[in-house]
Amino acid sequence: MKVLSLPSQIKGLIFDVDLTLYENREYYESMGPLMTKRLAQEKGKSFDQMKRELDALQKAFQDENEGRKLSIGNLFNRFGISFEENVKWREELFQPEAYLTKDDQLAETLAKLSQRYKIAAVSNNATRIVQRTLAALGVEDFFESVIGLDMSLVSKPTMKPFQMTANVLGLAFNELVSIGDRVEIDLELPVQNGMGGVLIESIQDVYALPEVLKKAQRVNNNI
Repeated sequence: MKVLSLPSQIKGLIFDVDLTLYENREYYESMGPLMTKRLAQEKGKSFDQMKRELDALQKAFQDENEGRKLSIGNLFNRFGISFEENVKWREELFQPEAYLTKDDQLAETLAKLSQRYKIAAVSNNATRIVQRTLAALGVEDFFESVIGLDMSLVSKPTMKPFQMTANVLGLAFNELVSIGDRVEIDLELPVQNGMGGVLIESIQDVYALPEVLKKAQRVNNNI
C-alpha cells in the first residue's frame, strides 16, 4: 500500500474494483483477449492481426506519454468503438461468477469501513459487470453508489465518474479518498483535484484499510 495523500476529514471512499477488490488475475487477464476477439470479428480481421494493431497503438501512446497506458475503453474508442458498444460487449462476454467467490475478509473489512464512511465504486467496466463482481465477492450491500462506463460514458483517467459519485454521496472532493491499483488511472487526477489517494498493491492492503485510515484520522485530529 502507498498512501499518496489523505484529506483532513474523510467521509467517503471510492474504490476501483478490478484488481483492487480481488486478486484473481486469471479473470482480469481474460478480459483483454475476449474484447480483442470481439473487435477482430467487428473489423473482419484475425485475432492475431487485431492484437498486433492494438499493441502497436498502445505502444505508440506509451512512447508519447511517458509510459502511460490507454484503458481498454479509450484504446477501443480509437478504433471507432463507442463506449456504449464497449459496454454491450463487456456485458455479453465477462463472467465474474465463473472466477470469483465470496471473500469473507473483504466483507468484514467493508463492514468496518461502512460504519465510518460512505462507500462507492467507480470502474471502467460496465456497471452491471461491476455489480455482478461485487455480488460474487459477497460485498454488494456495502456500496451506496456504483458508477460504471455506461453511466459516465468516459473512461478513467477522468474526473467525471468521481464527480458523479460525489454528487450521489453528497460529499466534496476534499472529503473523499480514491482507492485503486493504478496511479495514472485511479489516483492521479483525483489527488490533483483535492481527493485523497491510496494505491492498492495486494488484497491485503484493502484488509488493512480500516486501521490505516483510523490511524490517519487520529493523527489529523491531534494536529
